[in-house]
Amino acid sequence: MYDENFSENDNSSESLSALFFHSIAILSVVFRTLWCVHVFIMSAKRKHITLSLSEKLAVLQRLDKGESLQKIAKELNVGVTTIKDWRKNRKDIESHTMTIDGENALKNRKTLKKPKLELLDSALWMWFSQERRKGTPISGPIIKEKAIILHKKLEVGSEFKASEGWIDRWKTRHGIRFISICGEKLSADAEAANEFSVKFQEIVKENELLPCQVYNIDETGLNYKMLPSKTLSAPNETVAGTKLLKDRLTVAPCSNADGTHKLSLFVIGKSKKPRAFKNINLSSLPVYYRNQKSAWMDCNLFKSWFFDEFVPCVEKELKKKNLPVRALLLLDNHHRIPLRRI
Repeated sequence: MYDENFSENDNSSESLSALFFHSIAILSVVFRTLWCVHVFIMSAKRKHITLSLSEKLAVLQRLDKGESLQKIAKELNVGVTTIKDWRKNRKDIESHTMTIDGENALKNRKTLKKPKLELLDSALWMWFSQERRKGTPISGPIIKEKAIILHKKLEVGSEFKASEGWIDRWKTRHGIRFISICGEKLSADAEAANEFSVKFQEIVKENELLPCQVYNIDETGLNYKMLPSKTLSAPNETVAGTKLLKDRLTVAPCSNADGTHKLSLFVIGKSKKPRAFKNINLSSLPVYYRNQKSAWMDCNLFKSWFFDEFVPCVEKELKKKNLPVRALLLLDNHHRIPLRRI
């Protein structure tokens, strides 16, 4: 009797033990499945994306054309609710963008947050715009000094240091970038240019000139020994500069309006026959080379090039194209040399 009871208890314990481990195995599978579902949901979760004001305006214009919210939201990877908020705040977005001058600023600006010193911000931007329209070069220290002056006039009693951080944020808000000044546009006479434009069209029409019969020559300086002023460097490298070599040549390219005839480069150097041209016939060079003590263009050099190079080359080109031997040469800022017809 005792042995039978013991055997029954033993079988019962084994059954309970097997049931326990079986339950553990089931729970393990369940937890593993839930974890995989969690990982999948987290990986599929949409990332937060903030669009610029110009992009938000483009979305509002697409809504005006009848595109669906779901389509735009899926394309831009933003929520439908987010686009509804843009539509709700449309007036604020449009009125704010009206105060921003420049496409670059619209692309960089993403929020409608206003600066703390809004009056100073606007006054400094107005001054900056006026000075740039005049062509005045403006640097960071100049903006900083002007901001302090304007603050004293507008924000009397409050403390303001015009820190580098404030200046950087102001430049970012208005899309201001640091660029090199190039060209001679501000040296030109705009009124005379407009008058000449009309006169030029009349000359072309009167003489029945084609674009291939209209030529232009312009000169530029070439500092052929000058090294770059900026360089790449290793992280711990100390960069030292050298004296700039200002040896120069003057190069004057000439071509017709449609680019079908490009004359040899007119090159002006200081030496009549540089050492590099030793035992070389100057007439065999691929350029028209002449010399002047300062390597500048002057009246005599231009006349020499005009009659010895320009006239023969253009005459040959026009005859090859079966066109009348008639052409117009335009000179840029050459007040000493008048326009001529050939």
